[in-house]
Amino acid sequence: MKYISDEESNRAILQGPTRSQWPVKLSKTEKDTFLKDGWQDFVRYYSLWNNEYLIFRYDGDLHFNVAILDKSGCERENAFRQILGLI
Repeated sequence: MKYISDEESNRAILQGPTRSQWPVKLSKTEKDTFLKDGWQDFVRYYSLWNNEYLIFRYDGDLHFNVAILDKSGCERENAFRQILGLI
């Protein structure tokens, strides 16, 4: 986020494993950038818990592709099931 924090918009798009897109608000302080409005919807939809990791790949224009990893560091299995409509 350090290198994109100067971009003018305060809105970003998160794209999760199901390819769904989630608009979120970026809140900036002097040192940090936080995800706000819309972030909780993303968390609920993907049932994120403690000890899971997210990898954010920046695709430009404030669009992030998000991978969800379990505590072992493997991509979370149910993320693929959601894509296939199995859960």
